[in-house]
Amino acid sequence: LGRILRPKGKHAVNSKAYFYSLISCDTKEMYYCSKRQQFLLDQGYAYKVIPASAILDQWARLVRKKGEIKKKMGTLDEQLR
Repeated sequence: LGRILRPKGKHAVNSKAYFYSLISCDTKEMYYCSKRQQFLLDQGYAYKVIPASAILDQWARLVRKKGEIKKKMGTLDEQLR
């Protein structure tokens, strides 16, 4: 279980902490993950499962967008010459 820490101090009024874990399907890890999920819910945290396919799809969209931006910047650079 990993954790992304939230900032402390007077600026931390509306900050959030994020916990994450990477779990392989059809393994014993899934049992422990369900226990961890219940613990976090009992502590008042929201819990969301994000499948790897959704993360990979988002990553692919970002890579394509980066390529489109580079192409547009190249065209703009040529126009300015």
